[in-house]
Order: sequence, then C-alpha cells, then structure tokens
Amino acid sequence: MNGRGRPSAAQPPRALLLATGEQVPQGQSIRARLLIVEVKPGDVNRDVLSECQSAAAEGFLALSMSGFVHWMARRYEELQQRLHNRVREIRSHGRGREFHARLPGALAELHAAWEIFLDFAFETGAISRSEKHALAERNEKALDQLGALQAKYQVSDPALRFVSLLRAALASGRAHVADRHGKAPELPDCWGWRRKPTSRAWVSQGTRIGWVVASDLFLEPVASYQVAQQLAGSSNLR
Repeated sequence: MNGRGRPSAAQPPRALLLATGEQVPQGQSIRARLLIVEVKPGDVNRDVLSECQSAAAEGFLALSMSGFVHWMARRYEELQQRLHNRVREIRSHGRGREFHARLPGALAELHAAWEIFLDFAFETGAISRSEKHALAERNEKALDQLGALQAKYQVSDPALRFVSLLRAALASGRAHVADRHGKAPELPDCWGWRRKPTSRAWVSQGTRIGWVVASDLFLEPVASYQVAQQLAGSSNLR
C-alpha cells in the first residue's frame, strides 16, 4: 500500500535479508526458509572485526559495493542467466537434501553468487588467481558445514535428528571417529579428521565419539550423546 492506502506496484525482493536475534523462530516451515548461523562467544576475531569496522568507517566497503554494482550493471542479463543455470547445476548435486527440500536451493544461491563476486574481485585486480581459488575452496567447505548444521533446526524425528547432529559434529570439526587402534580410519576426512598443513598428517578434531571397523560404526553412548546435545543447544535432544 502507498501512503494514501492504495495498492502499489509489486516490489519483488532483489537481495537476501541478514537478521540477528537471540532466539530461532519456531516452526519447521519458517526454519526451512532460513539459513541459521550460530555465533558463540569467541567465534568472532575481534582484531579482524576492528579492521573491518575501520574500513567501513573510511568508506572502503561502500566503494567496493559500488564497484560491484557498476560491474554487474554492464552485464546484468548475462549474469542473471548464469546465476540461474549455476544454481540449478549446484542444486542437482543435492547438498543438504537430506534435511529439507529448500535447503539445497538456498545453499546453491549463496555458492553461485559468491562465484560471481570472486570473478568481479579477480577482474578488478583485488585478488590474485591463487587467492580466488583458495576463497572458492573455503566457501565450498563453509557451505558444506553450514548445510550440515541446519540439521538441528529442520529434523523432527528424534532418532534422525540424533544422527544428523552427529554428522554435523563430524563435518564441523567438533567430533571424530577413530579406527580400533585410535588412529585415523579409512576416508579420515569423512570421520572428523583434518590434514595438518605442515606435515600432511591426519589430526583428529573434537571429541572421539566412536570407532569404525570395516563397514560397522560403534558409537560411545555417553560421548556421542553429549556431543549431539551440545550441538542441539537450547533445544533439548529427546
């Protein structure tokens, strides 16, 4: 409605809404339309935050956004088509499909949009080719972890929710599974292990919640439940 109470032309959204809050909205339908990112004490690097705030105060962030909009305006239709095609391609890979039908699309849109922004940054000389590649890899890992962490908000069945929370814990480095000798199992990156950049050795992440032998997984009841409950946060795991 306009100021005189009459219907006005439709204004379709052209951006994502970033909102902060202390509580997650109730209702599976509402949560399925959100990508929820928890920020806990200690998660934010205050030194980096101060640098970003200084850059914003000096106008660098606004200048960057202005340049991005100008860069897009010259090829808007081309980028729109590219975005549409790329989202469809990424979504078909099924990232997050086990949680809710909307999740793969939301993650795909973020992924595709970030690729376009990296092209802008590279073409304008803001980043090098190697930096572009590193940022693309970092983004893909981050979206995989973000998708896994949606489990606690979108899975209602207690048993499925428990399994989904453990998967999220493994993906985000909060837990790991070892072999029968306590060392890295086969496919360690799937079981909560990360390579050490210097020696390339596998290092376990977080709490050990069980052991894997061949195709069998054995969970330690107390440790696995505690990890799942920690990840569930204020919503109790039943």
